[in-house]
Amino acid sequence: MVSYKQELYTEIKSRLSRFAVFISLLLVIFLSALFLFIEHYQINADTKSIASHYQDVKKQSFNFLTQLNKKSIPNFLNGNTSERQLYSQYYETMKDFSASSDLVIINDRADLLFMTGDIGKHLSGEYLDMIIKKSKKSSFIKIQRGLLGKSFLLFFSQIPNSNSYSIIAVHDSLFNTMPLQYGTHFAIADNYDNVLAKNSLNFIQGDLEKIDSDKLNSPVFLDNKHLYLSKHISVDDQVILYTNLMTFPISSFLWFSLFLMLLLFILLTIQSKKLAENIAIKNTHNIKKLVEETSLVTTGVQSKIEMETNEEFQFLINSINEMVLEKENLLSQQLVLERQNTLFEKKVLESQFNPHFIYNTLETIRATSHFDPGITDKLILSLNRVLRYSIDFTTKETTLTHDLDILKDFLEVNNIRFEKFSYTIHVDPVIKDFPIPKLFLLPLIENALKYGMAIRTDLQVSIHCYKSNDSLFFDVVDNGPGFSEETIEEIYKTFDSESHHGLINSYRRLKMVYPYSDLAIINQQEGAIVRFTIWNWRDDNEITNC
Repeated sequence: MVSYKQELYTEIKSRLSRFAVFISLLLVIFLSALFLFIEHYQINADTKSIASHYQDVKKQSFNFLTQLNKKSIPNFLNGNTSERQLYSQYYETMKDFSASSDLVIINDRADLLFMTGDIGKHLSGEYLDMIIKKSKKSSFIKIQRGLLGKSFLLFFSQIPNSNSYSIIAVHDSLFNTMPLQYGTHFAIADNYDNVLAKNSLNFIQGDLEKIDSDKLNSPVFLDNKHLYLSKHISVDDQVILYTNLMTFPISSFLWFSLFLMLLLFILLTIQSKKLAENIAIKNTHNIKKLVEETSLVTTGVQSKIEMETNEEFQFLINSINEMVLEKENLLSQQLVLERQNTLFEKKVLESQFNPHFIYNTLETIRATSHFDPGITDKLILSLNRVLRYSIDFTTKETTLTHDLDILKDFLEVNNIRFEKFSYTIHVDPVIKDFPIPKLFLLPLIENALKYGMAIRTDLQVSIHCYKSNDSLFFDVVDNGPGFSEETIEEIYKTFDSESHHGLINSYRRLKMVYPYSDLAIINQQEGAIVRFTIWNWRDDNEITNC
């Protein structure tokens, strides 16, 4: 049998072990989430930086076009400014972008009127005219891929009061060399996945070097056993900024997580084992002491638990002591009530018994008064003696010998009334002074007379009281008709009911005094035996309130 200490230790250790696994897993999840949060912050910061740079380029480019379109370019178209002067004015205006951009002017017939650098190798007037007609806007942006892998960001602006356009072509180098704080990979592309600028070949596909937008549209994805964070934002109507950041290899992360969980589990398990042992020892010490004190109370050595602690056990001890005291008070009250109830029930049973006896005796007196007044006087004296005896409550108990003397008077009366009636009484000397309820055998005798005399005048009734082994037997035997099986079954069924049957009345009175009592009805070849039995009786048995 497992001790409570061992059971408590095992339970605490099991719970703390599961808690250790949970904490280890939670810590790994927390660290992973923290790492991802930091990288998410980094990719957001770099994304904002690239988007801000793009907006600055866009703003400055359109500002430069606005300035040039006000005077310099119209003067050039009108012939008031030479091509050399326009070069000078352009480079002066675009001095910050001079190495990364070119100016292109196209008329309404798609002729290239002016260009700087070698931008003409990458653009044609017909292509630019097609873009302008397709856009149908006075200012817009277009990404264009040129020769040798070069890409340009084209800013179109319609020259006032004409159908001609001025164009600033920003080279991809202006973005490719952009420094990023956290090393985020990026790509600037249009709605057709054409790439303007990038700082990595990751997720660039095919000979046309288009961006893999389907994959980068997912905020988190796996690629080549690596986990990536991705972000995409629209920086213009047709321009999208894609950013991505590799977090960690999945296999390395799993091995690291398993190692960390195992390490934490071992450390927490060792601590949980020590903690469980300390808790078990501390708690079972008080419980063991409480069990010992409780045993002393239950065996009657002491009336309450004499134990003091400064913990929650003190509340339990006080509660147990209060319950013990309350139980003792309730038990005392119950004993008083049971005594009162027993006495009351006894009086009720006796009050039920007396009318039967009085009625039968008066019937006998009435019958004898017609033929022998002397016998009537004798009967009246016997009745008087029996009644005084039955209602005398000054004596709390009687003996078998005394009680049978009264029954003998009753039998003598019936012997006078019925000439052929006879009776015998035999008492074992060992139990002659045995205490019994008053007249408890009288209903058995009355029952034998009532049903026996109905079929025969030579009725014989025998009373036999004796001891056998550790039990006492009180038999009333007659040679009458006996009992039918239905009657016996009905009598047995009414043992615990409020029946007024004479046999049950006597049986209940006897059982109130001797709980281990029984009633048996035994049919014989001629007549029947009605037997009261008191089981397991010893000479030192005592009776009160008979």
